[in-house]
Amino acid sequence: MYFRLTAGHPDKGGKQFRAGARDIALIISATLILMIPAWIASPLVRDSFWIDFVWADQFSTQLRDGTLYPRWLPESHNGLGAPVFYFYPPLAFYLAGTLSLLGLSTYWSVIATFGIAMAGSGIAMLYWLKDWTRRPLVGALLYIAAPYHMVDFYSRGALAEYCAYAILPLVALGIRRAAGRRQFEMLAISYAALIMTHLPAALLTTLFFIIPYCLFLTSRNRDAFLPSASWWSVWYRARFDILAADDCVAAPCRARNHGDATRSSGIELEFAHAVTLASG
Repeated sequence: MYFRLTAGHPDKGGKQFRAGARDIALIISATLILMIPAWIASPLVRDSFWIDFVWADQFSTQLRDGTLYPRWLPESHNGLGAPVFYFYPPLAFYLAGTLSLLGLSTYWSVIATFGIAMAGSGIAMLYWLKDWTRRPLVGALLYIAAPYHMVDFYSRGALAEYCAYAILPLVALGIRRAAGRRQFEMLAISYAALIMTHLPAALLTTLFFIIPYCLFLTSRNRDAFLPSASWWSVWYRARFDILAADDCVAAPCRARNHGDATRSSGIELEFAHAVTLASG
């Protein structure tokens, strides 16, 4: 790690500390620059932004009222309510809700959550790339400025998916630590956080990154994961849990396509409420 002081070499440790602090400062500065359009533009209410605002507003209200795990959103669909967080992972909205409790408006708490996720993804990528390349900062900056990431933010407003990008490098770092040092704490925590943030991202990451990455590390060291048979059993159980949870997400989406006129009018009211939150 950047901030680990090397025993017996205080000068080297100090240089590592300063280099790490400099790189993190540059990532935060790049994040602020990439966020400028969000600071100065008219309120963003297109695509999923308005859904973010409506959900975050009700989520933070329930947190303020003492509900530690809000599941039902009572004001959605013209007052009929919606079981959103019975099936939708809530971690990104905990961050937005906490910022709202600290005094930010609903609109700016959501925008700030995007900013924190952007900076966090860069810092996480920096640490993962540290032992792989001589220029980890370059990779981290390219990661936060990747075109799809910018589209996901400015065009789609996909809050939970965007926050998942900050966790992916931590999952990769956790796998490498598990393979090299038999330390599974970071992998367990980061993978759980990924599941609690965005289920489709967790599913795709499992199938198309985690498994190939484990095979790659195993090809370099055949004994990388051998002592952890119990961990593999937990891994396969988690994979099937994700598949089941993803089906739970698909079911409400299918039901949504058969909504009646009353529900349609409720969605229109929610959109108008989101515009009010963004304007206020």
